[in-house]
Amino acid sequence: MASTITANAHGMIADQAFKFANLVPDNTGIIESTTYYVLAAGLTANTFRFSTSIGGTAFVLSYDLTDGSIIDPDTYVVTNDGVMTPPDPPATPSAPSSVTSALVTDSTGGVLVHLKVTL
Repeated sequence: MASTITANAHGMIADQAFKFANLVPDNTGIIESTTYYVLAAGLTANTFRFSTSIGGTAFVLSYDLTDGSIIDPDTYVVTNDGVMTPPDPPATPSAPSSVTSALVTDSTGGVLVHLKVTL
């Protein structure tokens, strides 16, 4: 039988992506790093069912949940499990718009390469 989550005034809508965090107990079958989706079937202002895919089969819990959080799929939650998930890497910088170089002789007679990069 499909499991129903009760969360008063949850504000969830059908097909909305979300994740669980800090679940108690932690052996319900839910994987906290997995994105789940709200199902239209059974959706009320205070309850919902969920699946691992949009419109998929309703999830069945191994054990009833007694506590936890529902979070946006792109939100990181601090837990004390010894595992750290890094943030997304920064965007790749754009290619230089111009590169020029010149050989320059210094005061000791040494040759230096003068490189100018414009982004």
